[in-house]
Formats: sequence, structure tokens, C-alpha cells
Amino acid sequence: MFRNLAREELTLFKRESNKWGLYPFFKNKLIVIKEENLGGNKENNKLLFLITENLKKFIFYPSIYASGMFLGSLNNKKIYLSLSFLFLVSRFGNNYPFVVVSDEAEKLVLYGRDILGGSIIEFSPDLKENLLVIIFNKNKEPLGIGRSRFSNSLIQQKGRITVSTLMDLGAYLREENNKYQLGLDTSLFLD
Repeated sequence: MFRNLAREELTLFKRESNKWGLYPFFKNKLIVIKEENLGGNKENNKLLFLITENLKKFIFYPSIYASGMFLGSLNNKKIYLSLSFLFLVSRFGNNYPFVVVSDEAEKLVLYGRDILGGSIIEFSPDLKENLLVIIFNKNKEPLGIGRSRFSNSLIQQKGRITVSTLMDLGAYLREENNKYQLGLDTSLFLD
């Protein structure tokens, strides 16, 4: 069943969206949680959805299974972002870390492979080591999310893996039998 976010959950979501420059985008949007019990677990899985005002009238009925855009899940005070959240960041976010990769690296990223420094053609100027980054192709379309292994002065080292791919769009196809699309544990990596 869907419900509104509790104050603690809303605060956690606001902090996460602010990290990616999306707080202004979500400020007047309706975010709801759908709780589901995963078998023998004591805690429910809390799935986050972005919905429209029109859907607000219908989603609080127990028979509704899913509605809106899946943003991720909330478990144990951690947010696991979905790839659809990544698209919102790339379109509406500001001041987020990124790398742009070559055409050949784009294909490898979509198969979950890590990024060699020589294939990075552009990156955000404030890139630091061990930072979550959005991986873009040359057309600035998001391919996935990764973790930088070096700061911006060393990110383009030839022959070395400088960005680890954590999640990519190819995961949608590789995991197509999952009930919901994949989420990313940002606490581990952190109109």
C-alpha cells in the first residue's frame, strides 16, 4: 500500500536529492512510499515513487500495485537510487560530478565494464577521488553511475582504470526479470 513519507524519510530524501542538485526540482513534487514485505524479513522494503497530482486521488487504495516514476528504495536509513533518478539528475540537477566517455568506452560501460582514463574526453572540474559520478556519452546522455578512483588531475591516466562503473543502463536488460528496476546504494559509494 502507498503512503506519504514520514518526516524522517522526507528529510533523508531531501538530503539525497540536494547532493545531486535536485532539491529545487522535487520541492513541490509528490513523493510517496510503497511498502512491501519481502518474505521473512522483519522490515518492509520501502519503494520511492514520484507521482502526479492526478494519481494522488487513486494510489492510496490497497489494490494499486505500482504508479509513477520509480526513484529508488529506502532501507535502514539508506537510499538506493534507481537509474530513473539518474535521468532526472542529468536533466534537472545542477553542479553534479560527471565524466564524458568516448564511443568505444560507451559500449563497454553498457556492459558494466570500468572506464580507462584514456577514454575520458571531459569531466567536471571539481572531480575528487572516491566520488559518485554520472557517466555520459559524447551526446551528454546518461549511461550510468560510477565511482572515481582519482581526482581530476589524474582522471585521464592512460592505461589505468580511473572510474569504476557501479550501475549502467545495460543492467535494465541484464536484470529484466526483476520486479522493479535496479537501485544504487549511495551510502556504500556514496520545468
